Amino acid sequence: MGFDIEKIQHWGRQLEQITAQYDAEFGKLNKNQLNWKPSPGTWSIAQNIAHIITTNESYFAIPEKISSGNYKVPFLGRFSFITAFMGKAILKGVAPERNKKIKTFDIW
Repeated sequence: MGFDIEKIQHWGRQLEQITAQYDAEFGKLNKNQLNWKPSPGTWSIAQNIAHIITTNESYFAIPEKISSGNYKVPFLGRFSFITAFMGKAILKGVAPERNKKIKTFDIW
């Protein structure tokens, strides 16, 4: 399985930029500020951050398997039209202008 090193390096730079932005936005907030909720039905900044961490951690096994040569593409992942559809659906579901809540997978 070949990988585009330029694409991987680009992703690395994006991660560095996101980390710097995260630190700038949230790094100086205290515990009370991180846990403040504007209303009972909304998440605090800390809850959002925990959700993002949990979601990201669920993907850690994939690069580990790729680097060790043990990664196998899931059956449905072999069909680009399915992965494209799912990717677009997820992106649409998390768009900032979406006001309706959605149920996510139990793993997250």
